[in-house]
Amino acid sequence: MRLLLSFFVLLFVVAANLPLVFGEQFCGTDSNATLVEADLFGPQMGAASFLKGEFRHPWPQVGNRRPIRYCYVDEATRNELHCSVQGGLGAWALKVEGPIKENGHSLSWQTAGDRTNDMTRYYTQILSRRFGEVEPCRKSGHSRYTWEEGRNANGILAHEIGHVLGMVHEQVRYDRNDHVEYRCHNVLGYQRALSDAILAGVSADMAGKDLCEDMLFAQRFAFDGTAFTKQDKYKSVSFAILGDGDFDYPSIMLYPSNTYAGPGCQGTVNNLVACTLVAIDRANGNAVGQSYIHTNMVPSAGDVAFVRKYYP
Repeated sequence: MRLLLSFFVLLFVVAANLPLVFGEQFCGTDSNATLVEADLFGPQMGAASFLKGEFRHPWPQVGNRRPIRYCYVDEATRNELHCSVQGGLGAWALKVEGPIKENGHSLSWQTAGDRTNDMTRYYTQILSRRFGEVEPCRKSGHSRYTWEEGRNANGILAHEIGHVLGMVHEQVRYDRNDHVEYRCHNVLGYQRALSDAILAGVSADMAGKDLCEDMLFAQRFAFDGTAFTKQDKYKSVSFAILGDGDFDYPSIMLYPSNTYAGPGCQGTVNNLVACTLVAIDRANGNAVGQSYIHTNMVPSAGDVAFVRKYYP
């Protein structure tokens, strides 16, 4: 089935030798340039922060600020996404407030200038891509996000900005099973991936297990469940990258229940059966039910604490 969908991507770029043109509006790149730090937008490894495990370093400090510079790949992209990008930045700005000492952080956002006036090495490049159809495989190093009519663009952009800051999905914490239930078989494409794995010679039981628990196996069969893969090996004290504090249900980095789910997943108790991720309700430490996880529109207190910790 062919679909005409629009996708947007926020890419972290190491851009020492890439030309920036048209001042503060958008930037161009050489066609043969390596743009993507592949690991950053692959399936999320570990738990709530790349920075805690030192897989990534915070954006560098310039004077008393840590500026994150951004630009658009072309004018058409700017015209399409600029308002939404500003909305996403605004969602963060309202929560973390200005980059002053009293607010506990030095983070700021700047549009990237031209090459003559702004020879910065790091910046975030914003792209918009359109595909005639959704293909079952994804190119290494690219993350694609569906842009659908009616979706909350500001919330989506705020989530992606969290990735730019070094955050990963809350649902991949190694302790997530105490807080949410991941229903792997409800992820769209599961049956197709399962069939492909069986045709490749993997037993049905092993294929079903590995699609849900083994990130590389899921990648091999182009299964979107990679966005939920929990990595138990990261629970060791010597290699802990569990996000600070308790599981953060309000985090901008937590997927809502209908992510990669079919239309049967609805926000009522009686319509959770088709959802991919549901919250576990507890009373006195005991599980007493399940509930729908709604889309978080703005960064949580925990997200703000992350910024203040890693961008002092």
